[in-house]
Amino acid sequence: MVKKVWISILKIRTFYLGLFLLFIQLSVSEAQKLPPNMELIRADEWFYDRTGNIETTQIKGDVFFRQGVKELRCDHFIYYHKTELLVFKGDVQFQDSSRYLSADLVEYYTKPEKEIAKGNVYLIVDQKEIKADELTYFVDDKFVVAEKNVDFRDMENNVRLSGGKISFDRITDTGEAEIKPEFVKLDSLGNIDITIKAEKINYDGKNKIAAARDSVVITQKKTIAISQAASFLEDESKVEISGKPIVYQGSRKLSADKIELFFEDNKLRKAHLIDNGEMISKF
Repeated sequence: MVKKVWISILKIRTFYLGLFLLFIQLSVSEAQKLPPNMELIRADEWFYDRTGNIETTQIKGDVFFRQGVKELRCDHFIYYHKTELLVFKGDVQFQDSSRYLSADLVEYYTKPEKEIAKGNVYLIVDQKEIKADELTYFVDDKFVVAEKNVDFRDMENNVRLSGGKISFDRITDTGEAEIKPEFVKLDSLGNIDITIKAEKINYDGKNKIAAARDSVVITQKKTIAISQAASFLEDESKVEISGKPIVYQGSRKLSADKIELFFEDNKLRKAHLIDNGEMISKF
């Protein structure tokens, strides 16, 4: 009788050991699931977790991936299997041949391919530098939307654009700034040449044009211009203003239906008053 009890206990232990080994095998198989083309180069910890219907692969500690020519680094990586959402946390860095992105956190969606970066966001691409609290990059469309405390710099054209929200199209090299936007043109030494504030500002980096509308205020040294619309054309060193434009320069006040201002060596050299032009000089 005692012998049969020991045999039964042995069978039970063998059965549970088999289940345990099977569970480990399944867990390792699930943990090794990664998105296509992602190669893990280095990490300290790797495990699989299933809570209810949520299955995740989590990798921690000096995490380093390669995905084609792209390198991805972070402190903590989470892969949500069913939604194919990838979350990168802590000192996140994405880099490939054309751009560099860093942030505190990046949510990476595979279908359609999109990156949402949050916290201390820094992006450099196409000689453009963008800093913001939050940034969404639509990979297929090559379109960027940066929000909250945005600082956009076109290093090739010496232009700085800031605002609460800036959208930038890499394909057309154009951007739109809103929520208290400001356009600043710098000279070759990095000094401020001209400043434009408005409700909305559109920037064309390819043609070097900035267009502002609604409550426009332009400042250039001792010259201040206000209007409802304005266009800055860098190649012509000219600013066109319309919509009840008024220009103040020292003791002079200029007004017309449309005014063209021409600058040279950081100074206003001439002004064209078009239709109903008037100049008032105070002594």
